[in-house]
Amino acid sequence: MKTILKLNVTLFLLFTASFHAQEQENTVKPAKGFYVKPYFGGSFISDFTAIIIDGTSQNVKITNTSGFDAGINFGYDFENKFGLQLGWEYKTNDIEATINNQTFKGNYASNMFTFDAVYTFDRASKFRPYIGAGLSFIQEIDLDYTQNTQGNSYATDGKIGFQGFLGLNYQLLKNWSLLGELRNTQFSKINMTSENAMNNARLIDLKYNPTTFNIGIKYNF
Repeated sequence: MKTILKLNVTLFLLFTASFHAQEQENTVKPAKGFYVKPYFGGSFISDFTAIIIDGTSQNVKITNTSGFDAGINFGYDFENKFGLQLGWEYKTNDIEATINNQTFKGNYASNMFTFDAVYTFDRASKFRPYIGAGLSFIQEIDLDYTQNTQGNSYATDGKIGFQGFLGLNYQLLKNWSLLGELRNTQFSKINMTSENAMNNARLIDLKYNPTTFNIGIKYNF
C-alpha cells in the first residue's frame, strides 16, 4: 500500500512539474537580442513645384500617382524596452511632370540607409506597439521623365534627413512576428543636376518627404 501511495505521489509530482514547464514554454517571453525585419508597402509623396534651370528657368509641377517601398532592418533589442537598428530602403514613386501645360510621365526614386532608435511599449504581450525615430542617408535619389521622346534624368546623393515611425508587432511563434508600420521621412530642399554629360541643366527646390505604410515580418534570433 505504501509503495502504491509513493508511486502515485511521484507520478503526480512529475505531472505537475511537466505541466508547469509546458505552461512556461507557452508563455509569451519578452524579445531581446538580435533580429532581422524585411518589409514592403506603399510610398506616398505630396505634390510640389520645382524649378528647371537650363539657360532660362521654368517651373515644373510634380504630381504623385502611386508608389512602392521595400527594405530590411537589422537590429538589437536590449533587455529594457529600447532597441537600435540599421536598415536599407528603396522607395519609388510614379509621377507626372507638368511643364508649360504639357504633362509627362516619370519616376521619382531613392536608395537610402537608415539608423533608428526604437521603443517597444510591452514586450511581454503578443501585441507589441512601438515608436521610433532616426536618420536617413540618401545614397542616391533621381527624378526622370520623358519629354518629346527624349529622356530627362536628374540625380544627386549624400542628403541626410530625419524620420519618425510607429508600428505594431504581433507575435505568431516564439521567434516570429508580423508587423505593420507607418513612417514619415523629412528632407530639406533637394537640388539635382542632369545625368546627361552634354547637358548642364539643374532641377532645384525639390521636396522629398515620403510617407510609407509597410507590412513585414520580424525574426528574433
